[in-house]
Amino acid sequence: MKISKLTLIVFFVFVVLAIMAKIYGNDTVMLVTKPFIVPTIYFYYFIKTEKISIWFTSAVFFSFTGEGIGLINFNNEIYYLILPFFITNSILSMLVIKKIKIMTFKPINILSMLIMGMFLLYLFVAIIDLFSGSSLIVQVQIILYGCSLLLLAVLASYNIMNKINLENLNFGIYVICIIVSGIFYIIYNYQQKLLVLDNIHFALQMLSYYFLINFKIYQDRLQ
Repeated sequence: MKISKLTLIVFFVFVVLAIMAKIYGNDTVMLVTKPFIVPTIYFYYFIKTEKISIWFTSAVFFSFTGEGIGLINFNNEIYYLILPFFITNSILSMLVIKKIKIMTFKPINILSMLIMGMFLLYLFVAIIDLFSGSSLIVQVQIILYGCSLLLLAVLASYNIMNKINLENLNFGIYVICIIVSGIFYIIYNYQQKLLVLDNIHFALQMLSYYFLINFKIYQDRLQ
């Protein structure tokens, strides 16, 4: 068996065990599985790519930092999670923009972008409203992070409408995963304490790394 396939198997084993640990509230299993998820899938990228991207590696590192903060599980953790994930989103946006291709605009493309933009803007405003009672600094943090997610979503939508390939599909799925995960995280922590929301948030967040790594692998191949 190739080491790349073995690495993927190990990654998914860690993901499944971490999700089960989350569902059943087993902190011990969580502590011995979650910390290895990001390093394992990054090792897969290291094996599959011919040239390591320093910027992409930095994005993965900041995601790993954010996951580490989340593992501590202290009060108001969201205020500390925002910065590393904001940096990750900013780096990924830069990597996508550098490779973006000009699209031939058609009426259907413009309409699709407008509908997508209005929907994302509605979600953005709705989430910001949940923090209306927070301090100004917290509100600014949330707005900046929301803008970084909004930019990722716009870039993913644009690229998929421009050309459907494995690079754009993986990036699109990754963005969907982190947006839905983030929404469920906010609802669970600030609206309804439904465990199913917390579990789905966690599962999507962990699985998103597979699509993130695949996006970069295919992006490098299409250079």
